Amino acid sequence: MPNVLEYNGTAWVERVLTARSGTSWGSAEALYWDGLEWRTGAPPAQEFPIYRSSSQGETVNSPSVELRLPAVAVSDLVVSVCTSVGPIDRAPSVVAPAGLLTTQYRLRASGVLLQVVMWPWAPERGKQVVWDLGGAAHAAVTNLVYRAADLSALGVTPVVEIKEVSNSTEIPLAASRNHTTLYLAATVSSDLTGAAWPPGVMARTTQLGVWGEDRVSVLTADTPGAGASPGSLRLDTAVRGAACVVITIPGQSDGLPTWILGDLASRLGPTTYLG
Repeated sequence: MPNVLEYNGTAWVERVLTARSGTSWGSAEALYWDGLEWRTGAPPAQEFPIYRSSSQGETVNSPSVELRLPAVAVSDLVVSVCTSVGPIDRAPSVVAPAGLLTTQYRLRASGVLLQVVMWPWAPERGKQVVWDLGGAAHAAVTNLVYRAADLSALGVTPVVEIKEVSNSTEIPLAASRNHTTLYLAATVSSDLTGAAWPPGVMARTTQLGVWGEDRVSVLTADTPGAGASPGSLRLDTAVRGAACVVITIPGQSDGLPTWILGDLASRLGPTTYLG
């Protein structure tokens, strides 16, 4: 909006826009639509970015998969993960939104091919995520949205650690890192029907394969970074191979001490006081 000048009796000055609050007149703040609501600005980065929503889907013998993003706002951080199995003609990659850098990992114990990409959402990015699967026989895609992340701290490689196991009913979780730690567990199994995360870890998505068929199963959960392992993900059946991937959702430290309660890293006794 162009500046509007008014004469105050001695000089021309810029007019101050006002708005009625219902009881009084005050200065009006410029608002913008962030995709969900009208705001005066993006939410400030927090030490522990907040999980907002997710979407997931899978496909069999399809050249691509298209998945709509869940509820998302400007400056939210989107994490999109593609897990696939079977011979491929080329590595799966994101084709929409365009211009994103995909990082790839081969999980040897399970044979799963994993691709991860993160980006801050903006309207021009659109709300559809399209993966070119490169001819993979079976693929599962998971999108997760986090708010109040420190977008200035985004790295090129979002995965910070991978742990793999063979012939096991448990997947030990690596130590949670600073800010919000996202755990992603992937395995190929024909009879996995459930799993349990340890206390203090919040389950976010569960995508299990079809009973009787060797399909990819993908589970995600997160926890505030405590610097120690919260325990193990327990599976209801033994799997030939599985992996747990650690992804850090970057936050901005507020300089205050933090106690994280409820997980194995918490050692509070009867004489422990917080204040």
